Amino acid sequence: MNEQSIRWDDLQIVSAIAETGTLSGAGRKLGISHATVFRRLTNLENQLGVVLFERSRTGYTPSAAGDDLFAVARRVQEDTLALSAGLQEKT
Repeated sequence: MNEQSIRWDDLQIVSAIAETGTLSGAGRKLGISHATVFRRLTNLENQLGVVLFERSRTGYTPSAAGDDLFAVARRVQEDTLALSAGLQEKT
């Protein structure tokens, strides 16, 4: 992998594709077009130098690297939600 950082919105793309199994489903979930999802996924895979999803006629299935990144995305999302809840309790 390159030493470039992975942005939160890249993790959201990976998470949405993994959860829905399609580019169009991910686009609907994120409120963006499937073309944008495809472009962002392609850019991320090129940046990292790995294939994150296996493509088939039935949809997208995470590769081993995709599963790893999806797990990170879920943890970041959970931590972000917990942080938000904790901050709201302090106000």
